[in-house]
Amino acid sequence: MRKNLRYLVISAVILAACTSKLEGGEELWNDILRLKLEVKTDSLLNALNLYQMNYPKGAHQYTAENLKSRVLSERNDWITLMKNYPTRMEIVQFLDEHPEGFYRQPALEQIDHIDYAEAVNTNTEASYEEYLCNYPNGLHRHDAQTRYNKFKGVVIKLTDLEKRDVRDLLIRHFIAFQSGDSAVVETLAPEVDYWNHHHFTPEDVCHLMDSVRRQDYRLIYTMDSVLIHKIPRYRPFVYSAKFGMTVHYVPRDPDKSERSIHWNVSAVITPDLKIRELSR
Repeated sequence: MRKNLRYLVISAVILAACTSKLEGGEELWNDILRLKLEVKTDSLLNALNLYQMNYPKGAHQYTAENLKSRVLSERNDWITLMKNYPTRMEIVQFLDEHPEGFYRQPALEQIDHIDYAEAVNTNTEASYEEYLCNYPNGLHRHDAQTRYNKFKGVVIKLTDLEKRDVRDLLIRHFIAFQSGDSAVVETLAPEVDYWNHHHFTPEDVCHLMDSVRRQDYRLIYTMDSVLIHKIPRYRPFVYSAKFGMTVHYVPRDPDKSERSIHWNVSAVITPDLKIRELSR
């Protein structure tokens, strides 16, 4: 009787361990599917390697191997392409070969850069208008609109209240960011180009803020020389702000020295006072 009971206990423990491992494999696989959807290739490859190592007989092993091969192949093609300063035609060819590939967005952004450079090289009202029509949400839409407006001679007068509101918004944003305050979300549009990160959500900015606060230094921002314009867009206008910013890196270790750098910053702000672009 005791012997049978012992076997039952051992079997139950083994079954629980197998079930736990199976559930862990499914949880990791769900992470892999999420990373694939979010097109985070480096994290995706790490997760695939982890799955293959920990679950060599997992239900998704064959799919994982095929997915890994596809990501590595596309990444090698992309790296090779970008080493040689590709032309627009070469990037279009890459997109034709990988129509739904993992590097589709970077490839489209490169075409955006090339087309804007061509508009600047031509430097006419028509060239900037063409860029704005082709890229209403392009990476260079702010600069293109500004250049286009110079040709059109468009000026919209700002009130003192508008200038104050835009400046206050920027101050609130940077105070919240350096303090790690979730109120930073209230200063952002639903989608924002944040420094070198395109199509960020306010939640993405919060994650970035949290990662910065885990560093061995604190950030303190000071703004100066804020220049604000109101420029027409297709629907209906945006505020454009240019200002100097000094970023102070204050070490948490008192034995280390403080340092600072100066940035020239541009911001695009929606009519309802939400930051939509922030770049330097």
